Amino acid sequence: QMPPPPPFTFIGKRVKDVFGRGIPSRSFNLELQTKAPDDVRFALNSTVAFSGSTSASVRAACHPAPGVVGHAEARASGALIAGLRSEVYGLDGSEVALSGMSNPSVSESSGTCAYDLVFRDAVRVHGNVVAESRQRTGTCAVVVKQGPWVAGVFAEADLARARLRDLGAAVAYSAPRGQVSVQASSYPSGETALTFKGYTQATPGVALGVEADRAYDTSLSYGVAAVAQLDAATEVRARVTSGGKVGVACKHTLSKFTAVTLGGHFDVREPSNKPRVGVSIRMTPGLACAELFGGGPSGGDIDEFGEEVPSCCAD
Repeated sequence: QMPPPPPFTFIGKRVKDVFGRGIPSRSFNLELQTKAPDDVRFALNSTVAFSGSTSASVRAACHPAPGVVGHAEARASGALIAGLRSEVYGLDGSEVALSGMSNPSVSESSGTCAYDLVFRDAVRVHGNVVAESRQRTGTCAVVVKQGPWVAGVFAEADLARARLRDLGAAVAYSAPRGQVSVQASSYPSGETALTFKGYTQATPGVALGVEADRAYDTSLSYGVAAVAQLDAATEVRARVTSGGKVGVACKHTLSKFTAVTLGGHFDVREPSNKPRVGVSIRMTPGLACAELFGGGPSGGDIDEFGEEVPSCCAD
């Protein structure tokens, strides 16, 4: 059974983010995670894109102090990434994260400070500040929860030029068997966009979702998705968009630490486009690594490997 997304994370999520994970559409990879005796955890990852390009990385994470997670990554491209994620004392569910990236081969570097603060489980403030070689950007969102209602405002700014890039608001309503939300965005040029999203738990083992977007200069676009839990070890996901894109995936859990996902991505309107078919194998020896390798605050640029479904199959 797939429960509806938590109310705080509902605003801003797209249907494909909730239902589409596990549907290969761009690449596939092999990832191995393991835990060393001193509680340092490692992951080896190799990715092959459908375009033919390949990449690889080595990642490590540890607990240098209670409530603090440190992580480091080295990529085959030459990029080096390191960061810390820490809980905020006195604010349950709150986190602050710092990360930095450097790639000497292309003379690029960046730094990110992300924050996710929850006050009395009723008000959430989250966002980030990103400093790159050529620009400085920042985001901030304030979300308020009252009973079944959640409402929020959000903004993105170009800090170097001191001007807004995006400004918007959203409201969501949660019921026992589903949720709906409406989100509106406005840009400095006067452009606007409107998004509707809805989820429902059709049966104990089947969840359905629908999303519709209407931008200022485009026609209405929409998507429908579903996830079904066939049994305790098998899950099927499917997604169809108004553009004729169809995605299907089947995930089977062989054991507590091993899962295999088979999936495909097809364009029914353009049969000449080759179908994309992929296989994902996830092996996690020892204890599960999600606690250490999970993503940081929602506005952060923290790596999210270790999530329930491997990123190789995310759209």
